[in-house]
This record gives sequence, structure tokens and C-alpha cells, in this order.
Amino acid sequence: MIFRRPLNLRRPHTPITPHVSKQRFRKLASMTCCVAALCDDGKTLILIADKMIGNWAIESEFNITKIRQIDDTWWLLFAGEDIAPVFDIIDSMKELIAEKLRNHRPPIIDKKAIPIHIICDALRESYEAKRLADAVALHLGPIGWTLDDFNVTGHVSLPDFLEIKGKIASHSLQIQLLIGGFSGAQGYVVVLSPDDYGAIPKRCDVPGFGSIGSGSSGALYMLYYRELSYKTPARKALYYAMEAKLFGEQSPGVGESTDAFVVTADGKFITLNEDETVEKKLVKVWEGLKPRWIARGAAEILNSISELDGFTLIEKDEEGKPFPPPKPKRSPPTPAEGDHGQS
Repeated sequence: MIFRRPLNLRRPHTPITPHVSKQRFRKLASMTCCVAALCDDGKTLILIADKMIGNWAIESEFNITKIRQIDDTWWLLFAGEDIAPVFDIIDSMKELIAEKLRNHRPPIIDKKAIPIHIICDALRESYEAKRLADAVALHLGPIGWTLDDFNVTGHVSLPDFLEIKGKIASHSLQIQLLIGGFSGAQGYVVVLSPDDYGAIPKRCDVPGFGSIGSGSSGALYMLYYRELSYKTPARKALYYAMEAKLFGEQSPGVGESTDAFVVTADGKFITLNEDETVEKKLVKVWEGLKPRWIARGAAEILNSISELDGFTLIEKDEEGKPFPPPKPKRSPPTPAEGDHGQS
């Protein structure tokens, strides 16, 4: 008679390592470029956004806006490949803010003075609630489990309990959110970028700006380069924020059409005309200040570097056309014929 171990004793149980996707903390190439910037000592807020919407197969510029009002003095901008979860998050934020104001001790009556921590908490809780609901529907719904049952008895009944738990924990909505607004007379900018640093709202009180979307790298570079801060005058800040979005257009998935708004702590909400103001004025300034290609004068200096003797000289512009010849120097004027002065 051959002795055989019971099936459950033939191989030692090896715990399953929870599946944690690296994608949760990887910056995604989400569409869009949105910019929010404080100026005028934090009393004015600039909001800029493109209008590109799409998915993995196609993208188009619609007649829409990516800026949504979530309360009397707060606005939300969004970016992502799939923006569907954004609208549930906005609805949840509105409900949570109202609930937190009612439950606050003492109750907050003035909705124009909502503390920043209430905005940040509502943002974080709304995002996490939507993320968890989608994760449960995706990983537990198909096998007929609820989250409560899974947490109580899943480790006993499900051999892949740890793997499922890891998938739920690492599930990401793959969106980025940017909030700007006022609490009383003070402006704030808040960024939520879960794939960068988890579902933690990041306050941008200093230097006073934030950007999201695939164009955010170029936008943030220019905002830092221009040394934009909450102290910058509004007219300069408006151009710098628009310039940042224009640099962001070099990234994939960023549209050229632009929404631009100026909001003030005393309640003004100004919509800038896209044709007359954005294109004919802000973009016109950009045409004069944007980086330029090497011209003849710069080429002459570069060609004069003695250490590079033997290397090809720069003799043509970026379009392959020869540089125009230098303008002839004006000779000093000569006295008019017959004008010899008084004798």
C-alpha cells in the first residue's frame, strides 16, 4: 500500500503577494492642459483650459468647457483619458461641502468663506469614494461579493483574497483635478494627481499656481521660468498663464482652443473673449516673446567660436534658406554741396 499525503498537505501553502499596480503612481499621458494661477496678492485667480476631449482612438476639440463650478467661490478643472468619473466626483463634492458646513461647530453661514480644509477634505473623500466604488464593481461585483463580506470573510473563503485586495487598493481613476477659489478674501489653488502622489490634495499656496494634463510639464516649466507668484499683477499673470498653456500645446492631446477666465475675491467672474482677447491679443504677445530660431547675427557669433574650427558653419535658417545679407551701414551725412559755412 502506497502512502499519500492528503491533498492539502502535499505542497506548503504559499501566500499570494498582493497585486499592486505600478500604474497607480505613474504619471499618465492624460489629455489636456489646465492652468490655475493666483495673482494680485492672492485676490485674483486666473483659470485657463483647452477644449480637447478624446479616447485612445480619437480626439477632437468640442465647444465645451473643462471648468466646473462646485460652490459660490470655487471652481474645478479636470484632465484625463476617461473623464466620466469627474462628474460623479463633482456631485459628491457639492453634497459633502454642504454637509460639512451644516455639521461644522459653529455652523458656517457665509458660503463665501468656506475654510480651505473643508474643500480639500471634500475633494479627497469624493475621489476616494468614487475610486473605491469603481474598484469594488470591477473586482468584486463579477464574483457576487460585497465589500463588507469581502473584508469580513474573504480571507477565509477566497484563495486569491490578497490578490483581489491588492487590485482594489491599486485601482486608479486615471484623472487629475485642479481646484481654484476663495475663502473670504484669500485665494487658493489645489491639485489632486493620484498617479503622482496618491489621493492627497496638494495645496499650492506658494508659489500660487498649478497645472494638470499632458501639457502640465511644459506649462509648469514656463510658470517657474517667469517667476509667477500670487504677488504678480493680474495683467502679467494673465499672459504668463496663457503662455504656459501655449507651451503645453507642444504635448500630445492638448487643443489650441482656449477658455480663459479671471475671477476676483470680491465676486467678479470675467470670461475672456477667445477671438478678440485670447487670439488677437494674448497670442499676439506670445508671437513676439516666444523662443526664436537662430538668426544671422547669432549665427555669426556661433561661427566665430575658434574651438569649433572645421565644423560646418551655420549659413541657413531653420527652413533651409540662406541668411539675408547684412544691411549696409549708413555713412555719416556729408555737408550739402556749396554749404561751407559763414566766412
